[in-house]
Amino acid sequence: MVWSKQKKIHKSSSPDPSLSHRTNSPSPPSQKQSSHIARKAAVRLGAIAMIVAAATLFIQRGTIQGVPTSVVLKFLADEPARDAYFSGQSRLLHDRLQEMSIEEEVKAFYRPQFEDEAELDWYVHQIFYERSGYVGKAYKVGPNQRLTLKTLKDRQYPQWIELARKSGLVVDQQQDDAQYYVQTAQGSWITYEEMSDLYPLPELRQMIRRQKKARKQQLKKSRR
Repeated sequence: MVWSKQKKIHKSSSPDPSLSHRTNSPSPPSQKQSSHIARKAAVRLGAIAMIVAAATLFIQRGTIQGVPTSVVLKFLADEPARDAYFSGQSRLLHDRLQEMSIEEEVKAFYRPQFEDEAELDWYVHQIFYERSGYVGKAYKVGPNQRLTLKTLKDRQYPQWIELARKSGLVVDQQQDDAQYYVQTAQGSWITYEEMSDLYPLPELRQMIRRQKKARKQQLKKSRR
């Protein structure tokens, strides 16, 4: 009887492996916990969806300093355009943007806001000037760094200054904002508008023809 009692005590002091396994195993989540986890997952997915939607909308309709976001991303992905921009080569940058049809994309973005195509063209060129320093061929920089359309005289200036130098009428030139200045052979500075009124293109051409004729006559005299 004593041995039997001791054996029973020994058996009762040993842990039951199956009982220990049941105690340490995590209990399955209750229905309430499962519902809470599902709600949290749904909230996170909804937040992600909102962020993606907002980012997509910003890319499609947003701007960065007046430039559509989609255009900025396209520009940043193009190495030649980036190199031209960061090296300050405004003319090269403009040519590259033209090749990429960037100007047309920007115009298409802003076109619903303008009824006049000329106003849209000015607005887009103003943006390009402010961001890259490039001035379109049809524009000049006016007061307060605002672009203005070139006049007929403005467009004639390259041809006029070439003939004026060739005739000896002008020896130097400079530009201050939107105003051109020329230096006469006597050393005086005068605005291009005033000088071109005194010596328009037809007059310059006649001066050059008279000078050529005079040189030919002088050459004939020297040979006699």
